[in-house]
Amino acid sequence: MEDFLARFLFEISSLLLIPVIVSLLLLLCWTILICGGFFAEFLKRRRNKEFRNYINTLIDKSENNTENLIEDLFIADKSDGITKRFLSRTDKIRKDPLSWAKLIDDIESYSAGILIKCSMGIKIGPMLGLMGALIPLGPALIALSSGNINELAEQMTVAFTTTVVGLLIGGISYIITQVRKKWYAQDISDIKYVYELIFRE
Repeated sequence: MEDFLARFLFEISSLLLIPVIVSLLLLLCWTILICGGFFAEFLKRRRNKEFRNYINTLIDKSENNTENLIEDLFIADKSDGITKRFLSRTDKIRKDPLSWAKLIDDIESYSAGILIKCSMGIKIGPMLGLMGALIPLGPALIALSSGNINELAEQMTVAFTTTVVGLLIGGISYIITQVRKKWYAQDISDIKYVYELIFRE
């Protein structure tokens, strides 16, 4: 009975190898798409710094005229990312503090959603890589015991390859997530600063 159960588990784990490899390939494609979006956003942020420059101007000059502040805010309409999403909606609500507060909450939820998508590969990639490394070890040990060097080499190649791909996905996802987390934290801080200036009265 024990041998039957062990063999049954072995067969199940062996059947998981192909789904794991396919999942790794799909996750790798997803990571490449995330990289493309990340670099596009990076280039846009390098070119369009109107909103950040505007915030720095407010800090330097301690702007007190909130009416002009709202009007001048739209000099940043060439910005990108979540500030673009914010500015595209503030024109409709103007000086309604509740609407602004709700908009800021929506922006925070939106940025959190992007970060969740970016961070998917941080744990899933290495997890699939580890599964892809462990599953072939059983057939590899069987091949070793029977002297089948070719089968052993093939199984070990699969194990090492899936591990490398999984770690690569995890590393790329981690870097993108950390950089975007810094970007969005600064964006939200700037947005809240403008909100406090307008409605501090």
